[in-house]
Amino acid sequence: MNATRPLTWFRGADAGLRALASAVFLINLGLILAIWWTGLGHITSFGSAAIALSHLGALIGTYLILIQLLLLARIDVLERAFGKDGLTRIHRINGYVAFYAILAHILFITIGYSFVYNTSYIPQFVDFITNYADVWKAAVAFGLLIAVVGLSVAAARKYLRYEYWYLIHLSAYAMVLLAFGHQIAVGPDFITHPWYARYWALLYGLTFGIIVIYRFATPIYNVWRHRFVVSQIVQDTPDSISIYVTGRELEDFKFEAGQFASWYFLSRGLWWQGHPFSFSAAPNGKYLRLTTKTLGDYSARLNQLQPGTRVIIDGPNGRFTPRTRSTNKLLMLAGGIGITPIRAMIEHLAVEGVSDMVLVYGARSTADITFRSELELAVAHYGIEVHYVLSDDPSQPKEYINAEVLTRLVPDFIGREVYLCGPPPMMEGVSQTLHAAGLPVRLIHSERFDFS
Repeated sequence: MNATRPLTWFRGADAGLRALASAVFLINLGLILAIWWTGLGHITSFGSAAIALSHLGALIGTYLILIQLLLLARIDVLERAFGKDGLTRIHRINGYVAFYAILAHILFITIGYSFVYNTSYIPQFVDFITNYADVWKAAVAFGLLIAVVGLSVAAARKYLRYEYWYLIHLSAYAMVLLAFGHQIAVGPDFITHPWYARYWALLYGLTFGIIVIYRFATPIYNVWRHRFVVSQIVQDTPDSISIYVTGRELEDFKFEAGQFASWYFLSRGLWWQGHPFSFSAAPNGKYLRLTTKTLGDYSARLNQLQPGTRVIIDGPNGRFTPRTRSTNKLLMLAGGIGITPIRAMIEHLAVEGVSDMVLVYGARSTADITFRSELELAVAHYGIEVHYVLSDDPSQPKEYINAEVLTRLVPDFIGREVYLCGPPPMMEGVSQTLHAAGLPVRLIHSERFDFS
């Protein structure tokens, strides 16, 4: 997706739900500002003004961190309101704003108290940590916040393994809980107005209650009900595998073609980390399937799973589904392992009777084409048109999905609704090509599957 087009963030999202979610956010923000405003009467000097600003930074920063936790909770209402890409970008911006608000709190409280008590900055800061109730916990929380923000920047994220990123972000729960005691114990607004403290505790309670329901209770219930287990592993290409998962009453496990989930395989070395993978087969009531490259350490270990291994599925998630389409004239663009949700959607749409579909699939070579036999069956049974664009096959000229290739293979691509999935650089380039060719933004559907 073209990152320079902010209006595409919420493409395909529900405007009504987005307005409702935004209203709830703003109402609570207004209440927090009102809490802070009632305490401004004591400002008599530069020091007291700095202290007041520090309180504002603490209130807003903590509120935004609570919002940050909800953005991570994979709440289906929020996904419908903003879309996965929209939530990802909001999460990133919100995280930086929260960090700077908390940083402002620390700086202004130190400056303010130093001015009021005529002390130097460093001794005053040390005094906070050693002599004020629960401030040391807040200091630990801020250290965790620095780690989360620092490792979320693009330069660090590029070299960070998913499991480390996952564990670091789990520390956000500890960070918020550590800060709570500090605020209630020394926050002047909470000390002088007990109902403020109750309101603040309610915000915490609702946030963690929602997280428990969506991140823990729902997956545990699904495991108890469906008893997911690995049934078989199939080698699709030399470096990709498909994992088939069976269970009880799978017809009642609801997901849509194109969606993804976080999969936890309860096997040695794998049980503690969940990775996001798309469902690579449409709902069929018989089995679930994910397909992945076996290039990384984690993915390579998946090849060693044994039938009978229990599975926890946290999902489904995402809005990259055929439900968002407005026509039956479709162009499916896939790059590499990005074929997985596309393949599931093609199956679903074909069964529904949509036959005017063209797939352009970019891969390195013929050997790297995942689901080739299944795609050929779709061609034979449903009349789907399939083209392979190979970038590193010795038997063919090197090609990439670009304007020239699309014009040659799909002359009417401007008149089609597009579903696009692949590596982020490929998606960026193809999106720009489609925009430049004049395809309306509303007809281009994509969703990022990296962990940014």
